[in-house]
Amino acid sequence: MPLYAAIAGFALYLGIAGWRYLALPFPALDTLEHPEVRSPAVRNWQAQGEEWATRIRDNGWYRDDALTLRRLASLLATNETYVSRALNEGLGVGFSDFVNGLRCEDVAAALAADDSRPVLAIALDAGFSSKASFNRAFQRRYGRSPSAYRASRKR
Repeated sequence: MPLYAAIAGFALYLGIAGWRYLALPFPALDTLEHPEVRSPAVRNWQAQGEEWATRIRDNGWYRDDALTLRRLASLLATNETYVSRALNEGLGVGFSDFVNGLRCEDVAAALAADDSRPVLAIALDAGFSSKASFNRAFQRRYGRSPSAYRASRKR
């Protein structure tokens, strides 16, 4: 019962407060001032993507085999949406293709430098978590298997 009395008292207060403005005319829409509408800032996603790609390469973050979009956004001090847009719209590549591309470049550089370790060991150090995903990504990136790539560099 006390709750109903409180609600009724509040409704009475609003009714009396509203009567004070009863005599005022309602403003016409054409007399109201319109605030300036600012257009949202247009981002250059390509420049942002290139900048972040350089930071990712320089810091070697792509070598983390448990790297996720969320973790990468945290490392870049931004949010996942911005990282995704910078990669997709700016660089024209998805997150996993981007990271696997950097890892493949790392492996290819090691193979070109005549690294004597097994290819799988180089791939695991570059951040790949399995042989199958490494072979698939390397084949897609360079058009040949890692062993064939190594053999072509030894000639």
